[in-house]
Amino acid sequence: MIFINNVLYAQFEVNGTITSDTTKLDGVNITVLNTKRGTITNSKGQFRIENINLTDTYMFR
Repeated sequence: MIFINNVLYAQFEVNGTITSDTTKLDGVNITVLNTKRGTITNSKGQFRIENINLTDTYMFR
């Protein structure tokens, strides 16, 4: 956490595993809508996006 001018800024992250039934999906694109931020799932279907806003919306492709 960072304190600037008596204002507290928290950093959040979203993470998870993308699956279809019991198959973990690799190579799925996860993007934060209306931004240039995003990531791709790894070979275990896992992903993580840091420094997000709690009101962000995500697209999975």
